[in-house]
Amino acid sequence: IVTATKAASTGYSVATSAQKTFTFTTGKVDQATLSVYFTGGAPVVGNVLTMNSTGGSGTGAVTFNVKNNGYCVRTATSLRATRAGECGAYAVKAASPGYLAAQSSVHYITFRDSAQETFTVSNTPLTGTIGTAIALTTSGGSGTGAVTFAATGSGCSVSGTSLDATAAVACIVTATKAASTGFLAATSAATTFTFTAPVAQATLTVSNTVLTSVDGEEFTLTSSGGSGTGDGTFTVTGTGCSVSGTRLNANTLPATCIVTAKKAASTGYLEATSETKTFTFLAAQAVLRVSNETLTTSVGTAIELTTSGGSGTGAVTFKVVGSACLFDGKNRLIATGVTVCIVTAKKAASTGYLATESESKTFSYTKK
Repeated sequence: IVTATKAASTGYSVATSAQKTFTFTTGKVDQATLSVYFTGGAPVVGNVLTMNSTGGSGTGAVTFNVKNNGYCVRTATSLRATRAGECGAYAVKAASPGYLAAQSSVHYITFRDSAQETFTVSNTPLTGTIGTAIALTTSGGSGTGAVTFAATGSGCSVSGTSLDATAAVACIVTATKAASTGFLAATSAATTFTFTAPVAQATLTVSNTVLTSVDGEEFTLTSSGGSGTGDGTFTVTGTGCSVSGTRLNANTLPATCIVTAKKAASTGYLEATSETKTFTFLAAQAVLRVSNETLTTSVGTAIELTTSGGSGTGAVTFKVVGSACLFDGKNRLIATGVTVCIVTAKKAASTGYLATESESKTFSYTKK
């Protein structure tokens, strides 16, 4: 029993407090039983649980510890596991007035791997052509496990992510995603792929309508028809002929170039080749001349007209201007009277060459 006394001082008399009783025991006592429990969802790898305590006595602070901490990770009151396995946690409640420190028993919890998200073979469409591989794809799943494919069906085969067939057949494919940290292995539902034989394309043609070039002007090649998504190409044969992409040229003139179009095989279709089409690069002929040297004769005398120059096999004809001037049907010039006859030669177009016309030449007819 304790009383307090305050001595007198200037202006104040002595003062004594009321009595207060203090009780002393022989020592601190044990706390009530302390235990640990977990909240925060299922104990799967990657999920974070909260450690909680119940029981104990007094005001001492509670802390948590774990065992098997090679893969069990504690942060304050949080517990997670980096792989599947058992983790043990226990609580410690510090001493406080009247109470000793207390430690709970170890509460063990087993963390397990979780199932992956739904895992599927994701290809669309599900059809292919014999001899053309289908690149297999997937969607879903969880974690970092490797993906593999398996196929059943006569003539079906898988190499990596490529599915192929050697005959018209239905191939049943499943994908498997391996287990990885925190996740079990997953296998997709079966997906059926159908392979069919390729068919012929629609008729492919070289579609250019202008097939003659003058002065070496290049052609831009075009095609029509065909089927599928195969690349189109052109090939050419002929001396001096060349093709680059869709550009057809001739290095020497004249030139006759025979062009073929091709469209590559693609899903469902065989390769296609067009019929040939002939393109002609025309050249100007060499200079054509009326080559007669005798230009004067008497009336009634026929002059046999001759030419030099020109190119190709085109026929040569003559034109005459002048009164009393005429041809006798054999390229011979005659006159029925004294006159001057102006003669021009023409050489028709032929393979590789344009038509051409000479300069005029004047012939004089005099009296006999």
